[in-house]
Amino acid sequence: MHIALCTPIALDLFDNYVEHASPLIKGYPYPFAFFLASKLLNRKHRVTVITSSFEIRQKMEWWSPDRQLHVIAVPRRRPRFSCWDFYRREVSMMRRELIACQPDVVHAQWTYEYADAGLSSGLPCLVTARDAPWIVARQFRAFYRLYRAIYASLWIVPRLSTMSSVSTHIDAIFKKEPFFKPLNTWIVPNGINEQFVAEAPKQCVANPLAPVFFDVSSWTGLKNPIPLLRAFQHIRTVLPMARLCLGGLSMDGRTSLERYAIRNNLLDGVELIGPLSNHDLLRFLEEQVDVVVHTSREESFSMIALEGMAKGIPVIGGKRSGGVPYVLGNGQAGVLVDVQSPQEIADAMLRLVTDHTFYQHIATQALARVHQCFLLDNIVTEYERIYDEIYHRTKII
Repeated sequence: MHIALCTPIALDLFDNYVEHASPLIKGYPYPFAFFLASKLLNRKHRVTVITSSFEIRQKMEWWSPDRQLHVIAVPRRRPRFSCWDFYRREVSMMRRELIACQPDVVHAQWTYEYADAGLSSGLPCLVTARDAPWIVARQFRAFYRLYRAIYASLWIVPRLSTMSSVSTHIDAIFKKEPFFKPLNTWIVPNGINEQFVAEAPKQCVANPLAPVFFDVSSWTGLKNPIPLLRAFQHIRTVLPMARLCLGGLSMDGRTSLERYAIRNNLLDGVELIGPLSNHDLLRFLEEQVDVVVHTSREESFSMIALEGMAKGIPVIGGKRSGGVPYVLGNGQAGVLVDVQSPQEIADAMLRLVTDHTFYQHIATQALARVHQCFLLDNIVTEYERIYDEIYHRTKII
């Protein structure tokens, strides 16, 4: 089958797959689409990847030596230009490439311009919803996010005929949209490549006197770092050698939350390690982390929770944090807390590092849930089944 992925994607990950004389552009920091493409290629499908990028001014394309993979990138304007005409230029260029390559099925990611290109191509198209536009708009409170929510709600949603969601949370939200009437919907979660999954769960904290906690966060209200920092300061009164490492965060003093944390001495014992590549993040989890504590107030899915579980590490997440309870098996494969309560967060952190039986139970259940629900091979098999259904239904019509 010839499958076109119309999606933001980390283009540089194709370095060993395509022929190129100069380094590949980076693209969007979204590795899942690359892993999906590579799995489809391994299963002997022909794959065309169509994306857009701020980094180029004219179309660029790359081929694999056997011509089974074709990667196409078209120019992308900055939001202040593209949003005034509903991404007309970007959608038109991606639609043109889709029509030219004539895949059997288009798989478009997110319910914005990539979905628009896929739907307007007239080809059989599956759209995957990876966030909830109106929730994102409420959380960020920026004109661009409001614009995208309106665009998705009024232009994309009424045209959907087949859609998958990455969690029960996202599925439920879209089903409340007034113009949402697709023929078929599926829940297909994000997956993790088997090569990154631990052989066995961690049995206990490496050093009970100096446990290492970890989260990927940002200085925004959505990621909610302050309750975690307050909880960790309580942990430090009990375990002075404990460490909290925060990926994605760096110190530049630009945001009010960061200044608040400094002013209130909430960064004692905290290591801000900045952005990490997917490979470095997984290695850091495996080698150094005892507990993942993800205090985000809203997630469509939560990859950091899944990645922690895949390494056999207990994960703490929010009981009302969107898709997080779904990933953590509603508390069977992780610890759910009120992420607005530093005391609840601290209690869960302390229990995991002091109760070895509880630690081992949660770690074991976490890894079991990854094997049961989130292995990338199984996710791709489900997508193949959906592609086949969409393709044959279209042929019958």
